[in-house]
Amino acid sequence: MTSDDVRLTPAMSHTPSEVIRIINAEEVRKFKLGVLFLVVAISSWIFGLELLNAVLKGDEYQKPWMFSYITGSCFALNLIPDFFTSYRNQKPAENELNARETTTLAMIIAVIYYLYNLFVMLALQYTSASNQTVLSSTTSIFTLFIGMSLGIEHFNLQKLACIIISFAGVVLINWSESGLSGDSDNKFVPKNPRLGNALAVLGALMYAFYMIVMKVRCGTGSRTVNERRMFGIVGAVTLVFGIPVLFVLHMFGIERFELPPNNTVFSMILVNGVFSVISDYTTILAVLLTSPLVTSLSLSSSIPITIFIDKIIMWVTHAPASKSGHVMYYFGICSILVSVLLINVNLTTENQLIVEVIDDALEDAIREDEVLSPVLSPLLSPRAQHATGAAIRHSPGLQLGIRSPLYRRSPAGQFPVLVRKVSGFDLNNDSEERVGEAEREEMHFTVSGGRNHKYQVRIVEHDEHTPLLGDL
Repeated sequence: MTSDDVRLTPAMSHTPSEVIRIINAEEVRKFKLGVLFLVVAISSWIFGLELLNAVLKGDEYQKPWMFSYITGSCFALNLIPDFFTSYRNQKPAENELNARETTTLAMIIAVIYYLYNLFVMLALQYTSASNQTVLSSTTSIFTLFIGMSLGIEHFNLQKLACIIISFAGVVLINWSESGLSGDSDNKFVPKNPRLGNALAVLGALMYAFYMIVMKVRCGTGSRTVNERRMFGIVGAVTLVFGIPVLFVLHMFGIERFELPPNNTVFSMILVNGVFSVISDYTTILAVLLTSPLVTSLSLSSSIPITIFIDKIIMWVTHAPASKSGHVMYYFGICSILVSVLLINVNLTTENQLIVEVIDDALEDAIREDEVLSPVLSPLLSPRAQHATGAAIRHSPGLQLGIRSPLYRRSPAGQFPVLVRKVSGFDLNNDSEERVGEAEREEMHFTVSGGRNHKYQVRIVEHDEHTPLLGDL
């Protein structure tokens, strides 16, 4: 499945308000589907993380570069369906990136994703899985910061406060573990928490770049990409170009090239790779169906789960508990969670996603057909009206109090309709009898698209056999 499969079946309506409801319903459907993908992503990610934690904490096979190579190469599994359908000579979808553009994008993603995996693997060698998960939630902060720099996210003081609070939480967590020692014989006790935490933050930064690149290159504009095939190429690129990297590392003594020592370790690495493919693929689908910020916020729900699992592991393995820094550690966790919640509250009050999707669809429709201006302009949000220089006064019936993820704009009054003036002079009858004052022409709209949150609103000639929204 790709995000291209989640498209709106062309729907017709005879009122502008129904156009809004169609787009809103489709965006809500995508939002719910994105949340479902996030549940799958979080579950598979936690399972794979704990497998990695068990392997990297031991002395049997500490090969983070090799782990990153195997994990990235597993994405080549996405190309399996193409081997069964290649004989059909299917043409690429309209506006889809060509092979060269897709390969270029895949190479960029492969480098970023490899670095992300590498930092995660290195972090797990020195810190706990729960710490790595907590600090990985700073992805939302990096996503916000990078998004504001690129104009994808809007700046305000609340978002700035979130960045500062989250950064303070990272500092507190790192500071609180200065008293921890890695001298314990228990492999699950962090060996060097400060170094591991710093590497975890770098991993979060790489993942933020990863999501932003995917959103900018695949989730906006009119160009599309087959995500499954693109991820398959990412795996193929990693599989081919990763071997020289491992060879160079072996030559310089950074990491000795060795295969897993036994089938158990090999199976754990392979299973982690498969679960990573599932997790990251569903995460990107969630990014394209919702937004990078919503996705990174939702991924933070894995924090309490991994903390709970780590506590169980420590209890079962009789690991010594840290006797210092507990208050500061949990205060740091709370700081990061508070920043995440503040961003979420900010998101639900602005609801930028659906508002901007509807505004973009209406503005595009007006640009395509100026006849629609008096009909659709009253439906634009005040910000969009100001940006486009619209002179139409906003209807008081429009509900602009927005509650995420559902967006409703319900006009109370009647909208303008097209009026075709009819002359009172009848060529077939030279009498003074007038044909009529005016003839009202009812408008019918069709709403289609939905790819990359882009919709097309058009006027169509209504066929009596074509069902309208109200007839369905």
